[in-house]
Amino acid sequence: MLLTMSDSEKIMQDESLRTVALELMYHSPRKWKYADGATALEIARKHSLNIDLVKKKLKILLEAGLVRPVDLKPKRWQFDEYNYNLMDTEDPIYILISRYDDDDYFKFAF
Repeated sequence: MLLTMSDSEKIMQDESLRTVALELMYHSPRKWKYADGATALEIARKHSLNIDLVKKKLKILLEAGLVRPVDLKPKRWQFDEYNYNLMDTEDPIYILISRYDDDDYFKFAF
């Protein structure tokens, strides 16, 4: 995926993309209805986001190789820790997710 400078800047400021990514990154089986992943609807409800917006963000994360679908009915999503660790540290999505300056990680971890 080739990005222009303005696309990179938009990605690095996309808080809804960050929310979806961090929610899946800090997934805990006891937080969701299904132990093997969260659905887009669950993420949307938990963070008061539009379901279509969450699906778009999941598609972006899928193209980046950071998430993968687990099942079809209902479609559940899992974060791919291995691919995250292999990402280029200059990738705008990597920069967005690994930013630790302004967020309360307790809302994702617990």
